[in-house]
Amino acid sequence: MWEDLGRIDLVISLTGVVLSIAVFFITQQRKIISLSRQLENMESQEVTKNGNLLFDAVLPNVDAAKAKIIEIFESSKESHKPLRIDNFGLDLETIGSMFRYTFKEEITKRETIYRGLVIDYSDPLIESVCKGRSNLCCDTARKAVEAVRSAIDSGETTIDIELHSYNTPPVIHGFLIDDEHLLLGFTHFSGGGLVGGATPYIYIKKDSNSELNKALFLTYKSWFDYWIKNGRNELIAAPEIIIAGTQHA
Repeated sequence: MWEDLGRIDLVISLTGVVLSIAVFFITQQRKIISLSRQLENMESQEVTKNGNLLFDAVLPNVDAAKAKIIEIFESSKESHKPLRIDNFGLDLETIGSMFRYTFKEEITKRETIYRGLVIDYSDPLIESVCKGRSNLCCDTARKAVEAVRSAIDSGETTIDIELHSYNTPPVIHGFLIDDEHLLLGFTHFSGGGLVGGATPYIYIKKDSNSELNKALFLTYKSWFDYWIKNGRNELIAAPEIIIAGTQHA
């Protein structure tokens, strides 16, 4: 009898061990499946956590960003509201062609209001970071401002333009369109110089259900609005589009 009870205890113990191993195995398999799905999402450029979308697309360079902007214009061309573009620019190297082509009414199909920021090309701190391996250039920024002025004076562009400069090396740059579409880029230092526009942009569509999404929009918009209000130079005034040289604190 005692031998039978011993066998029963042994069977129960072994069964418990087997069940524990099975539960552990199933748990690990579920973790592996979950991780595999996350990796697949990352490879397809969609990363999620707790239902919060981090970004909707990765745009490898400024040309891809331009293409995305045109795509956004096309998808919203039926809107009767003015098209609003808030551009946190660097040296605005590509902005001249965008005014001539991308922002034209033939493309946007809407009245366009552009507000832009450009590095203060006369500021010593900005000049100091546009050296070394920097791909930014104060002279390029100066020429970009001149090109915008020329486009306005010649009538080549008829959109409403407001442009201000800022005198602190930026961490972010990009475009916010209609307060709904954010194309966000980042800067970094290399060889003693500030580099921008050389790494991918992320495209994010506004989602009020995502706290991270809201935080990214808030970061961009609050910094942009700060420099629009407190930028050192109002280069092109709005809405009269008058060139001004007023210094701000």
